[in-house]
Amino acid sequence: MIKLIKNEFVKLFHKKAIYILIFLTILLIGFETFITKINENFIYSDEEYYSKIVEPLLNGEVTDYSEIQVLLDDKYYYDLSQLAKEFKKGQNSWEYVYLVDKVGSYITCMNENKYLYKNDKKYNECQKSYDEELKYVKNNSWQDVLKSEKNEYEKSKQELESTFKSLANGEEKDEVTKEIKILEYRIAGINYSLNDNIEPNTSKKAQLVSTYVNQAIVYLDYNEDESTYKNRALLEEKRNVEKEYKEAKYKLDNKMYGNDKDISLIEMLNSSVTTPIFLVIIAAIMIAGSIMADEYSKGTIKQLLLRPYTRSQILFSKFITALLVSIMFLLFYILSEVIIYGFITGYKELSLPIVMYDYNLSKVVLISAWKYIGLYILALLPFYVILLSVAFLIGSTIGSSVVAFIVAFVTYFFGNIVSGFASVTNVAALKFLPMMNWDLSAYLFGGLPTFKYCNFKLALIVDIVTIVILFVLALVLFKRKNITNQ
Repeated sequence: MIKLIKNEFVKLFHKKAIYILIFLTILLIGFETFITKINENFIYSDEEYYSKIVEPLLNGEVTDYSEIQVLLDDKYYYDLSQLAKEFKKGQNSWEYVYLVDKVGSYITCMNENKYLYKNDKKYNECQKSYDEELKYVKNNSWQDVLKSEKNEYEKSKQELESTFKSLANGEEKDEVTKEIKILEYRIAGINYSLNDNIEPNTSKKAQLVSTYVNQAIVYLDYNEDESTYKNRALLEEKRNVEKEYKEAKYKLDNKMYGNDKDISLIEMLNSSVTTPIFLVIIAAIMIAGSIMADEYSKGTIKQLLLRPYTRSQILFSKFITALLVSIMFLLFYILSEVIIYGFITGYKELSLPIVMYDYNLSKVVLISAWKYIGLYILALLPFYVILLSVAFLIGSTIGSSVVAFIVAFVTYFFGNIVSGFASVTNVAALKFLPMMNWDLSAYLFGGLPTFKYCNFKLALIVDIVTIVILFVLALVLFKRKNITNQ
């Protein structure tokens, strides 16, 4: 049997198609990395785009009321692009990030009163408020601005705490308690920024602080007891918010900021290992569909059967070979990403632990990058093996690699359609279909299944039974197949 598998490996690696796939893999990953690197250095400006749209408005060429209303939306973004020009770092500056929330209403007010209502008095009032905010950030450091906000929050918190003591109604107390918690989260976010010198701009560090504060506040609206959720969509929302909030807090508490560049090795790898890789799908079904079909098309099947091996041994050796080579190609794809992306970003991230929220443990856990990648590869393996088995069944019985390729791809796309249908229906029987169970990644770290009626144990059983049935069916049909006319 070992000799058979070895011979099959030799045959496969004499095929030009294998090396074409390897070349395409390297080319595709290299091109994707190159494009990402270009985008990292590309500074996009809204000014040129919006200036052309609002030019007729600025020149007084538009008089229709409804048309002006439509153009005012574009004028708003044009004004923001002009605001960004006030600062050296433009839209990446802390001043711009701070002012967007503060002056947005003033910009709208100015535009409406200038172009729609023709109210000069109101326009001047809004202009004055706008100028005061602009002057404020230009005359103060971001630390001073945050300290001032913190003092305001602390003062409001003290007032609410005094109010709380005088309240008797439970609902009113709950509402005040929530408002106090919101202020506490805002104060905590400012403390993270001040203590760790995190300028509140568009950097990943600043975004981490923002994520913590915003998601912590949103999480106040959710009940931690998941048994109270009858609506699955709400439960999923609660879990997503919980995950983002608690992971962000852990990273901030432990100063785990990671790579602050636009390109992150782990982020790019994450998109590959957590979802099926299209090129790997093509490779797997191409290898599995042709490994037996080629014997028929080349007329070598009779010579193969003359060897001292049973049909079961021949078929099993080919299946194992197709499976091993497909796994090798998957690993090669991931390793190529590591090498090529790492060449641009550096390999330091691979030595850093990945922060994950585990719903089973209800806490944040640390996992090594390699273990994380390995877990997701294993979780997606049933998906690849089932598609491979479909292609192998067709190729070994019909003897056409083209038909095998088409049928496997139809199965893949049909699986996507069924998954989409299942998400909007309550047909519990769909839980027994392979395509509802071939992706086990949803169950990692206590995650919810993609279909509410599924569970990990059922998924594992369905996957194993499906693979066994497909192989046994291929074996039975191959044993009965008349080779004399091939």
